Amino acid sequence: MLQMARVLQGIGAALLLPTSLALLNHAIADPKRRTQSISSWAGAGALGIALGPILGGILVEGFGWRSIFAVNLPVGLAGFWMTWRYLPPGLQSTIRALDPLGQGFAIAALAALTFALINAGRSGPTAVASLVGGGTFLVCVAGFVIAESAVRQPMLPLGLFGRPAFASTAVVGLLHNIGIYGMIFVLSLAFQKLRDADPLAAGLLFLPLTGALALGTRLGSKAMRTWGPAWPLVCGHLAASLGALTLAGLGVTAPGVVIAAPLLLTGLGAGTTTPAMSLSILDSVERKQSGLASGFLNGARQTGGAIGVALLGALIGEPATTEGARLAFLVAAGALALASMVALAAGWPLRRPAESGTAN
Repeated sequence: MLQMARVLQGIGAALLLPTSLALLNHAIADPKRRTQSISSWAGAGALGIALGPILGGILVEGFGWRSIFAVNLPVGLAGFWMTWRYLPPGLQSTIRALDPLGQGFAIAALAALTFALINAGRSGPTAVASLVGGGTFLVCVAGFVIAESAVRQPMLPLGLFGRPAFASTAVVGLLHNIGIYGMIFVLSLAFQKLRDADPLAAGLLFLPLTGALALGTRLGSKAMRTWGPAWPLVCGHLAASLGALTLAGLGVTAPGVVIAAPLLLTGLGAGTTTPAMSLSILDSVERKQSGLASGFLNGARQTGGAIGVALLGALIGEPATTEGARLAFLVAAGALALASMVALAAGWPLRRPAESGTAN
């Protein structure tokens, strides 16, 4: 029952997140205001991440684990009322047909890859189940490409990958979440299993990372308005990679004051990149495709999150070990450094946002 309820939560999140970003892109024509609004959108998400571990720890300590789901009810009702009250009229997009074949292949591919990574961590990469999962993933990816090439209205038009900014932003988003989401998952295990912290104490240990994430979005917004999206993507991911590398060297069992510094650096770097990713993906397509673009970026990032949790979670081990945590942080550092290199190699113009608008 819990897993089925989580499936419903996932469907709701998949409908909400890309739609909200596309709504901003449609509703605000002025490039400067649009950049500021996207920055605020990213900052709100980062603030939620910052508050989540602490609020979750308080709820679990005081009311039990079931209470963390109850908090969605007032938030959801508030969101419903604000949408009804403030959603501007006349923003309907062109109706597109569903693509069940492409969606089915995409879901199956992600499920197979996640299973293969988790099983490889438990039974080894050469185990039969791991190999079957990996093979199923490759078959589903091939099926997805064939399906998207054949249908009239594909879920993901493959021609968009001919636009360097579109493809590279998606890859950056994938690598970003492999590193950041994977680290958050490993840290939550390490704080409780290796440091014996209770849920509230673990949430407080997260504060340097999650608080810096929220602050980083503000810094990234200012940098993006001054230098455009490329520099925040390159420099932010480099900083986050350096933070993860330092954490691997120090070890998660080091004193809290000591590990706070690399957690701050990782959070600041990761937060700096978030507004730039959103603006870059929207600028790479026509305005009428903003929903598709934001949905694809969200899909790429959530895919990265699933891979990061599965891969880094397998590396920390079962039961968790200090050396496994170090290895997981090294992999996260590598993913974030690679994201920086992809952003640098993409060749985006280092333009000021005031000079850029949505692609035509």
